[in-house]
Amino acid sequence: MQLFTVWLFFWCSLSIATPHQSIYGFDEIVVVIEETIITKSDVTKEVALTKTLPIHSAILQRVREKNALEGLILLELISQMAGDTSLYKAKDADIVERLTMFKAQWVSSAEYQNFLQSIHTNEEQLKRIIERHLVAELYVYRNLGITNEPQSLNVEEDFQNWVLLNKEKISIRYLN
Repeated sequence: MQLFTVWLFFWCSLSIATPHQSIYGFDEIVVVIEETIITKSDVTKEVALTKTLPIHSAILQRVREKNALEGLILLELISQMAGDTSLYKAKDADIVERLTMFKAQWVSSAEYQNFLQSIHTNEEQLKRIIERHLVAELYVYRNLGITNEPQSLNVEEDFQNWVLLNKEKISIRYLN
């Protein structure tokens, strides 16, 4: 009976997690954070977007540049901590503004569409990514007082300690 209970619990917890859309017929799961799955294709997409779609917060962007997976984990951690609180909601106008800035990098609409296809994404997914960036920027500003400007070494150390402390509070499972 105990074995059945363990199996049922394990099966139910796996069925709750919803994978992101795969860019291949299959995708490798890299990390599970609470009930959110980060796949290898998510990391590949994040690497492609790190330079072209930067987070305006210098401290958050630096994490993405050093390690795309840790950047995704940090964005998910902040997203879960922010929850549905209206204090951290991204405004539609801000999302559109960032999307317009992103599109301006390409000379033509065709080049822009080719880039989106090359990373297997669409504009709606891009808007959700931008929204997560905005939520993260608002969260670290309102809770930690970290602006979008480059920070001192002490502030960066304090931020890293804050990240480590909060990562311990949630379930993060790294998979090979």
